[in-house]
Amino acid sequence: GLSAYQKAFFYLARLVPYSVLGGLYFSGQVDFGTLGQAQFAFSMVLGSVTIIVSRIQEISRFSAGISRLGAFWQALAPDVHAEQHKIHTTEGSGLQLNMTLYTPDGSRLLVEGLDVALASAGPQRRLLVVGSSGVGKSSVLRAIAGLWTRGEGSILRPSASEMLFLPQRPYMPLGDLRTQLLYPSEGTLGHVPDEDLRDILSRFGLGDLPDRF
Repeated sequence: GLSAYQKAFFYLARLVPYSVLGGLYFSGQVDFGTLGQAQFAFSMVLGSVTIIVSRIQEISRFSAGISRLGAFWQALAPDVHAEQHKIHTTEGSGLQLNMTLYTPDGSRLLVEGLDVALASAGPQRRLLVVGSSGVGKSSVLRAIAGLWTRGEGSILRPSASEMLFLPQRPYMPLGDLRTQLLYPSEGTLGHVPDEDLRDILSRFGLGDLPDRF
């Protein structure tokens, strides 16, 4: 790693004056004192010109700290443009989208001029959104959930307690089986008796699941 490189560099560098003056010393042109003085002078110069190599770990930690402080400062600074270009979300019946969506930093346009309306009254309707990867399917769901609000337009959606967003990958929260079955509404559905949960599991052929955990 980096530590091994630093040690090898400094050990090999100490041999430079001996390799340069070694031939002169053995030929009798310089004495041992001159060789020692050359070694001392070279060590002083080496320590001055290699300060970055010897302090690379401290410099890296300092640079990382400055980067984190810069990101923290930007997060605290009010984003005037973000407030001006924000999708307004209201709670109501049905689902209505009339928006243009950008990435949270506003660097890329994701969805432009989306206009969708699903009424809550009448027969139940289901909407399947398909498309290639990267076209903005998950981004629209993030906007509906209120996670991404950079853009223009408005969203009318049900309250958060009436919606459920399933992750793309299976996810199980920490807790017992009851917590898994009632997630994420355990606080509002805590009155549901265990017998009802067992009955629901039995409908799917999982009636023995409570006894196994």
